[in-house]
Amino acid sequence: MKIFISESKEIMAKGMFDLRGWVTAPHRIDSIVEVPVLRMTWNTVLDNLRCNVNISEARSEKITKRYVIAVAQHIFDPMGLVCPATLIPKLIMQKIWEHNIDWDHEIPEELAQEFNNWLSKAHFINQCLFPRHISIAPLEKCQSSYIL
Repeated sequence: MKIFISESKEIMAKGMFDLRGWVTAPHRIDSIVEVPVLRMTWNTVLDNLRCNVNISEARSEKITKRYVIAVAQHIFDPMGLVCPATLIPKLIMQKIWEHNIDWDHEIPEELAQEFNNWLSKAHFINQCLFPRHISIAPLEKCQSSYIL
């Protein structure tokens, strides 16, 4: 592992990339338990990923098209793990566009209620845990080839 880290740092340095803060599973370096990765949290003991969605601070009394899209885009999901949950505000946004509403005008009450209903449950996204190592191969064939 140390050879891999050393060679990787050397290769990436040629492209001006500074690799640092190495953590691997199941063999942890420095006994780090939770590591932030792409606005997610990686639990190195359980070897799973968890989203870090904090949209409770984004509450607004005036629900506008600008607000809906800002909240919907606030959820960073580079791997599409929570796309079923993020689909709802995107569908609401589609309905808002059909109503031809300006960016800073309040949206119709039924859409605002639908959005607020989704927003009140969005914090549950943080409770979703995803295995870090995902493969189509049978698990016994994957055990020896952990991906960093």
